[in-house]
Amino acid sequence: METNPKSRKSLSATTPNKARLLAVLSIIGPIIFVMLTSVAMLLKRDADFAGRTISQLATGDYGWLETIAFVSVALTLLAFTMTLKKNHSPNPHLDKGLIMLYIVAVCFLLMAAIPTEASHAIWTTKRVIHVIIGSAAAILFPLVCFFMSKAFSLDPRWKHLSEYTLISGLLCVTAGGGILFMIIWWPMSGIQEYLLFLDALIWIEVISIRSFKLAGILPSDH
Repeated sequence: METNPKSRKSLSATTPNKARLLAVLSIIGPIIFVMLTSVAMLLKRDADFAGRTISQLATGDYGWLETIAFVSVALTLLAFTMTLKKNHSPNPHLDKGLIMLYIVAVCFLLMAAIPTEASHAIWTTKRVIHVIIGSAAAILFPLVCFFMSKAFSLDPRWKHLSEYTLISGLLCVTAGGGILFMIIWWPMSGIQEYLLFLDALIWIEVISIRSFKLAGILPSDH
């Protein structure tokens, strides 16, 4: 039985359109996060921004802005993961990276639901849980970059972004200091975390734009 040409055309149009939408969402997401975080910082005029972590912006007055920002990151990562899956040839390195990205997305949702404390000196059960979740995300994201770098190197359409992705992962390790930046506070902890987020968000933007460009090509055409 021959498939209706109109049905085939409709299916072909739907797949890239969905991929483009996911790519657009993952492009917009980091911009929303930066805008919400910037507004939260401006409204907290008495905040020590050099030493105050992004998580601490979710406490006190206007903390709800940063909570929404964390949720926006989680949704961005989900869209980002799905668009990567749709615009990349399957391989084991990609699969590992995607699984880790899903976990990081869940971490941000949990951090939004379980905020930290306003003071570095206060250690409560809630803050301990928040630190553990944040530390997991901080460790996983560089690993995502390392796996994605390998995956990109095996795909001609992505190969030119392989080295950049590896460098981005190394910058995440350097800027974040691994798990320590979430546990050991020092007067520049805030700036250190901003640099980590900036590196990660720029990488997501670059990869999302590439995904958008590839979204018009069906997997069968690759």
